[in-house]
Amino acid sequence: MGTQPGRPRPTPVVVLLVLGALLTVAAVVLGVLDVRVGAREEDRAAAVAAARAHLLDLGAASADPEARSRAVAGATGAWHDRLAAAAATGSTSTLVRTIGLEEFDGDAARALAVGLVGGDGGPRPFRATVALSRIDDRWLVADVGELP
Repeated sequence: MGTQPGRPRPTPVVVLLVLGALLTVAAVVLGVLDVRVGAREEDRAAAVAAARAHLLDLGAASADPEARSRAVAGATGAWHDRLAAAAATGSTSTLVRTIGLEEFDGDAARALAVGLVGGDGGPRPFRATVALSRIDDRWLVADVGELP
């Protein structure tokens, strides 16, 4: 009962070797998945950091030529061209209170930011959307739009 004549039973050593091989394959697969998840989280964090830095540089760009240079260098496409051609508009300051990703798809992301922007009229709240594109392993801002 349970065994067929002429068919040898697997020895405990063979069973352990097969189980060991299966566990090794499972560990490798889980390790690869963990590395991919870690890299994706690093990409998300880098996109958020780029959006935050860009908004802060935009706020300081009128009074600080270095901030203006960083803002232009951190932009791409039509947004880059618009920033490069823009004239100084007066002193402002920006405080980004919170920022997070609304969308993230490999080489493109969209962040939402909430904060305060201050100028001659005093600080006022702002909400903005920041579109980002990864170009040559660097997150650049493709557009910034203020939300109502």
